Amino acid sequence: MPYSSLMLIGALVCSLLFPRIEAQLNEQSCSISCPGDRGARERSINSGPPGKRGPAGPPGLPGRIGVKGKKGDQGRPCSCRRLEDKVAVMKNSLNQLQKGLMMVNNGWHKASNNRWYKLVRQKLTFAQARRHCKGLDAELASVGIRSTSVYRELIDLVGIARGENTWIGLSDIDREEAWIWEDGSTQRVLLWGSGQPDNGGSQEDCGHIWKNKNYVLNDAPCSTPMQALCETDTES
Repeated sequence: MPYSSLMLIGALVCSLLFPRIEAQLNEQSCSISCPGDRGARERSINSGPPGKRGPAGPPGLPGRIGVKGKKGDQGRPCSCRRLEDKVAVMKNSLNQLQKGLMMVNNGWHKASNNRWYKLVRQKLTFAQARRHCKGLDAELASVGIRSTSVYRELIDLVGIARGENTWIGLSDIDREEAWIWEDGSTQRVLLWGSGQPDNGGSQEDCGHIWKNKNYVLNDAPCSTPMQALCETDTES
């Protein structure tokens, strides 16, 4: 019989048999005294230590699904155009960088006028030099030669050595003394050497960078073998 039930029964018995009941309770024991019960006999029941915690019960049933909330405001449309433009610019820059590296690896040099130049050290006639440059998607140098500042830059950039004549894109083959640049320009030539062009022997129709003459220009027979300077504005 449970401890609490015994206490209630004991209290009821004492109240019926005796006029006074004294009960003492504490955490460790419970005693009931019934005065007048022939010497006030005391009955005491001691409680034991607490038992171990029992296992947790099974989880309860899931609750009901709540009410669906209101639909939120529509967000702004994604502006992907700017991102696409930036990606396109980056791809183009990377492509140009790759082409530039390829040009450098193939012996080309980029000057301050954003054109590329290559010195062909093979000894060629003017006609052969022209064909060789065209085979490189280029022409004999003309734009960079017309600019004094770029021309001086090219001397060091491409490594034109003293003692070597070098073909450029300049000639009066079509009409004597009507000098035309390879790109079709008829702009005046500013870098002729002293007394040049002189058409020596009536056979000097092609222009070149003159060896041992501080890199000024001279005219020479177009059949003379010499190195050549190619020029292009295309990265290929």
